[in-house]
Amino acid sequence: LEYDRTDDKALNLINICESQNCNHYINPIGGKDLYNKNFFLENNIKLNFIKTAPGLSIIDWCMEHTKSNLGDMLGSCELV
Repeated sequence: LEYDRTDDKALNLINICESQNCNHYINPIGGKDLYNKNFFLENNIKLNFIKTAPGLSIIDWCMEHTKSNLGDMLGSCELV
């Protein structure tokens, strides 16, 4: 991807979103202490965190389920 790279991880995510014309970024719940929602909003990006089953990542789900099943599972996750 081509985007403006910085030493700031949050700003890099914002720059990636902007390069992809994205205005909503969803991060795993573990990033809740890393990223500030207000900082993202100040840069016109909505930030949410997704809560999945404890101990499982989205990648775990992708490896074990079909594409249609994943849509249903993701739809049942809570965004915070």
